[in-house]
Amino acid sequence: MEIFLLLAGFLGWALSASPLLKYMIYASEKDYRWALAGWFALLTVCIFVMKFSLFGLWGWPVPNSWSSRLFYPVLLFAAYVVQFAIEIVRSAFSKRR
Repeated sequence: MEIFLLLAGFLGWALSASPLLKYMIYASEKDYRWALAGWFALLTVCIFVMKFSLFGLWGWPVPNSWSSRLFYPVLLFAAYVVQFAIEIVRSAFSKRR
């Protein structure tokens, strides 16, 4: 069961990370939309689902350890990289054609 939660959490994290740049631009223009709150809530839930399913599967990250404390901020900042990775893959496939 935990492996399915891990996969669902990872998939949800990757899919919710894709509109990150759009919402960051909205926030920088002081155009706060309700989608921004929903996006952040979904991203947070997916990160914690991954964290607790990893702990259930392999016993990592151990609670109250540095890896447990840094799991959320690292994945939150890594969500910024997902958009660039998607664009790199798209450009690689578009050049092949």
